[in-house]
Amino acid sequence: TEIYTLSLHDALPICGRLDISNSEISYLGTDASKAYGVSWGTGTTGQADHTTFHHNLFGAYTGAAVGVAFRNNVFRNNSRYGLDPYTDSAGLIIEDNEAYQNNTHGIIFSKSVNHSIITGNRSHDNGSNGIMMDEKSDFNLIKNNQAWNNRGDGIVLQGSSHDVVEDNRSVGNEVGVRVNANNLGPADSNQVRANQVDGNKLGIQVYGGTRGTVTESNTVTRSGDQGVQFADPSRSESDTISGARKALVVRSVGAVIEGLKTSDVGRGLVVNDGGGATVASSQITGQDIAIEVRPQAHLALSGTDGGALATVSEAHKGLVISGTADLRDITIQNVQRGVLVDSDGRATIASSAILTRSKGVEVVGFNGRSRVQLASSEVQAPIPLVGSTLWEKSGNTLSSIPSWLAVAGALFVLLATLLYIGHRVLVPMSHVRHKVHPLTPVHEV
Repeated sequence: TEIYTLSLHDALPICGRLDISNSEISYLGTDASKAYGVSWGTGTTGQADHTTFHHNLFGAYTGAAVGVAFRNNVFRNNSRYGLDPYTDSAGLIIEDNEAYQNNTHGIIFSKSVNHSIITGNRSHDNGSNGIMMDEKSDFNLIKNNQAWNNRGDGIVLQGSSHDVVEDNRSVGNEVGVRVNANNLGPADSNQVRANQVDGNKLGIQVYGGTRGTVTESNTVTRSGDQGVQFADPSRSESDTISGARKALVVRSVGAVIEGLKTSDVGRGLVVNDGGGATVASSQITGQDIAIEVRPQAHLALSGTDGGALATVSEAHKGLVISGTADLRDITIQNVQRGVLVDSDGRATIASSAILTRSKGVEVVGFNGRSRVQLASSEVQAPIPLVGSTLWEKSGNTLSSIPSWLAVAGALFVLLATLLYIGHRVLVPMSHVRHKVHPLTPVHEV
């Protein structure tokens, strides 16, 4: 945590101190300039602990303050923000506080509030966001907090860079964790890792011109629509997504995804029109479509040199390709249909295994042979190939296996045949038995 703390010797000279402990502070502040209620001003320091701030304009405020610590306080029912560290404050410690039922944000850093730690806080039922970094609030650590049931988003990095959002729980908000740049500041090199993001309308969202966002080892569950949305080039490492209409949606070029796991989702990975993604060593499912590549989009999907597999499974359709796709060292299994390339799509499939319950690889439209290249792969399906020929010459193994309907039909025919044969055998025997009925008298010679 060293990069998130600021030595007081590196900051402004300390010119005052305010300490508050075991108190109740309420009904302070007006809308006049800097009449916020309780304030730590330029160059001041101090602390507040075990104190309730309620029904103020701002619960508590800092402006260019240094090293102020807020521990075990309650910020509730304030007219604007619960806790508002503001312009050029630095080296703050925000620990084990609760912020709720404030009219806007529970806890907000805004305008260059840097090198601070926000940990162990609970921010819920606020009128806007739970915890927010805003306007170049950089090099902050947001760790082990809870944000739930806010009318806005749970945890937000807006126009802020080099922040880390780690080991938090965000539940029941509009967006669980949001990262975006805007005209008030960039959003570069932020990290969102090991968070529990549950029951939000959208789990994790990255947009607005951000650069270098990394999401890592997050568990995203029960999202109303999308689990994760990348509208800017971003990197996902070992994220797990379940219970969403769409698990991960890529809306721009440059997404890198490794170790993704999806389950119980309508669609696993969607690369939107014009987007691009490189995906490795992931396990992707989708009740409808596991992976969808839309027009003018590109997907590169592969295993890794170390042998970690890329698998597509548990889907009605494994891959639907309307753009372009390069598929190498992947396994497609337990799907109804394997790879569907529509009339505008193109795909290269190499060193892969495809096992389906219906069609293996299907090419829609004309020139299927020129639009899909299949090499050194194995396809096992009732109908291995549809819409193209001569792929066997590229070192492929194509096996036509009967579908479950065909097997069921064959078993039905076999059973019917056995019943028929049995009937033909039993009827004559019955006829003979009737001729020699036990009650029929027998004449002696």
